[in-house]
Amino acid sequence: MLCHESAAWVHVRFSTPTFSLSRREREKYASRAIQAHSGCPSPHITISRLAASQDHSSRSPTTDMAQPIKLRAKITQIAAHAPSVRSFVLAPERPVPRFRPGQFLHLALDPYDPAQHWPESRVFSIASPPEERERLRITVSAVGGFTQRMMRLAEGDEVWVKLPYGDFIIESQGSGPLILVAGGTGITPFVSFLASAGASASAPVRVLYGVRRSDLLIYRAVLDEAAKRFRDLRWQAFVEENADAGERAGRLSVEAALGAARDAGEPGSATFHLSGPPQMLRLFQAGLAAAGVPLAQVRADAWD
Repeated sequence: MLCHESAAWVHVRFSTPTFSLSRREREKYASRAIQAHSGCPSPHITISRLAASQDHSSRSPTTDMAQPIKLRAKITQIAAHAPSVRSFVLAPERPVPRFRPGQFLHLALDPYDPAQHWPESRVFSIASPPEERERLRITVSAVGGFTQRMMRLAEGDEVWVKLPYGDFIIESQGSGPLILVAGGTGITPFVSFLASAGASASAPVRVLYGVRRSDLLIYRAVLDEAAKRFRDLRWQAFVEENADAGERAGRLSVEAALGAARDAGEPGSATFHLSGPPQMLRLFQAGLAAAGVPLAQVRADAWD
């Protein structure tokens, strides 16, 4: 692959099927491949599937999604859930474009100059509901240098965001149950859906929320409130250390997800949405496939 520093866009073609990957995952792998093999500095990326047959009916349509824009935003609130886990509420300089539950944003800590390239950034799922266009909420776990810098941010600091991105859309499609499986801060794309005032689902919804400790169930209140509003929503916490009453001790499991689908009454038509660490996603994707769940009914949102 050739790369020119003056090029604004690089086109990437995958040699393997991509329909089982989320948009974020395809962009991530493409960016790594470009930088590894061509020395390109984090270009803008467009993704091409090898054949139309690799696009899958489980993908949500993207033709009606808003055009991403870049905005300055001020941090108005920081909640420290643990030394390495924080939530940030951002006030953009003007209302953000319409986004859909499950989409994500790019966040840059350094100032953006329109005459220059977009600065180093990371992607974070939007945890605020789509109707709240004058503020954005994200939850961050410090796992590298960039997110460690974020742990030092203070209220009043300014950052830059560009959004919306992604086709890991959380919405009810048909009568089949929605099984939402979240590991740690992987709960955030589901929170955007569950917290939306207009969100509803005629189909049953089951949420499996796994954390290391009970105090890291930071969106417990959102789930409890959603359980009151939705026609048929139940959620279960999985806590690895010192589980409290009502919580299941131990890690999330494929068996628990399959059990949730059976509890919803229509396991054969359930759609599994997975969000969490890469190791968890691989485990669930392999386990669900081994259990005979069609690939079209498994969607994964990869993040680091």
